[in-house]
Amino acid sequence: MLPSWARLAFAVFAVSWGANQFAPMQLVYRDELGLGSGSFTAMLGSYVLGLIPALLWFGRLADRIGRRPVIRAMIPVSVLSSIVLLLGTDVPALLYLGRILAGLASGMAFGPGTAWMKELSGGPGVGARRAAVSLSAGFGSGALFAGLL
Repeated sequence: MLPSWARLAFAVFAVSWGANQFAPMQLVYRDELGLGSGSFTAMLGSYVLGLIPALLWFGRLADRIGRRPVIRAMIPVSVLSSIVLLLGTDVPALLYLGRILAGLASGMAFGPGTAWMKELSGGPGVGARRAAVSLSAGFGSGALFAGLL
């Protein structure tokens, strides 16, 4: 069985992958759906509508109730955001909603996940390195693979 920090690293990796896989796909959506530059920008910005409040609220909540409940609640939100984005390939409103949900899942994962990684990892700086690698690998992989597709 994988250590707790490795399972958490995978969850953080998966959410950060999902956060960045949309940007290259948005070019396809723009061309296929005929979205203007305002819609294009607003769709990218809708992610922030979920991200910022989630970062502010779920970090404090995780301090009060623990990291595990927040991370466990994040998983279905992340899955739901992916489903909504999949269903929204022809419906711009669903793309906006999916991006807001992706921002929410990201905010639930990034702060509490990084703090929990530090708590699960021994030695100074180990948890921060593990969290940074998980986040960076997810961000890079999501954009890379979506761009290749």
